[in-house]
Amino acid sequence: MIYDGCHLQRKFFNKKSLKGSSFKNTLLQNTQFKQSSLQKSNMDYANLSHADLSKTNFTQASLRAADLRGTILNATIFTKADLSYADLTGAKASNIKLTGAILSNTIWFDGRICNNDSVGRCKR
Repeated sequence: MIYDGCHLQRKFFNKKSLKGSSFKNTLLQNTQFKQSSLQKSNMDYANLSHADLSKTNFTQASLRAADLRGTILNATIFTKADLSYADLTGAKASNIKLTGAILSNTIWFDGRICNNDSVGRCKR
């Protein structure tokens, strides 16, 4: 499915399989993706601020420069995802999986920027 550039604020995508979908430059503020499958999806430059991404699987997804400020990330999976330049400021996270995730220049939860060579964890 291609949702590039759409305005999808406050929508519900809970328990959906959206593998390989594209949400580039999409407005998704306050949207719910709880327990959804977004493996290999493209969410580059998407605005997901204040979205609920609990138990969502983003394995090998691209979230380059995505706005994730204030999101809920409970048991969210970002294995091998690209979060380069994404903004996680103020996100609420517990039990997230970042194995192999690219965190190059990612703005971390506390507002500090991860080093260019950060993979799997934020290096400063």
